[in-house]
Amino acid sequence: MNLTAPGRDGVDATNVPQFAAADLDVSTPGADGIALAGDGSLGQGFVLNRNTISGAPGAGIRVSAATAGAGDASGAITANTITATGPGDGIDVSADHAGQLIVDLTANTLAGLAAGTGIDARSLGGADLELTLVGNGVTMSGSAAGDAVSVSEGGASTGTVCVDPRQNALASTGAGAYDIALAQLTPSGTFGLENYVAPASVTGFLAGANTLGANGPFADAAGNANGFTSGTCRTPLQQNG
Repeated sequence: MNLTAPGRDGVDATNVPQFAAADLDVSTPGADGIALAGDGSLGQGFVLNRNTISGAPGAGIRVSAATAGAGDASGAITANTITATGPGDGIDVSADHAGQLIVDLTANTLAGLAAGTGIDARSLGGADLELTLVGNGVTMSGSAAGDAVSVSEGGASTGTVCVDPRQNALASTGAGAYDIALAQLTPSGTFGLENYVAPASVTGFLAGANTLGANGPFADAAGNANGFTSGTCRTPLQQNG
């Protein structure tokens, strides 16, 4: 199915308990390509699979969980192709207000992104974010591009992140940007990495588990009491099972 949506999101779903979008061709929407949001008032499950998205000025795919109160969301974003978006991110996932978001991000291809971040995953406001990040290809374009992948724990309250980052091919060309960047921004939040063994180098772990470009990896836990730790990340199947 081919979709165009001048002036608005190509696909927009808010507070939908179970949502699926597959094999869509979304071109030149006015905002995000596919936007899924929940205010935390109900649990949400989603599958976004094999979609092709191009020319979105916002994010190619955006999933925003618990935007107004604590709530749970889990699902898969797999085998999508996203090109020439921006200045928004290619894929943007976030959870806020002490909510929970569990996401399988596998085998997506993002190319030609000249601005924004390729894949941007954030725990905000005390939320729990658990992320499987496997087999994705992200190629940024131009000196104004952001990180190919960014995962962060931040906001006004202490949050939790767990990420399984492996077998990805990531390259940013942006000045001051990284191929993959992890940031722990609160004083006492937790940030776990699947298959990582502390106190080994986090950047060395990221470089060994993925194929990176010249900009390399970055990890920042300055000011955090816990630092990066070994983690066992849940998947959407484990959450729903």
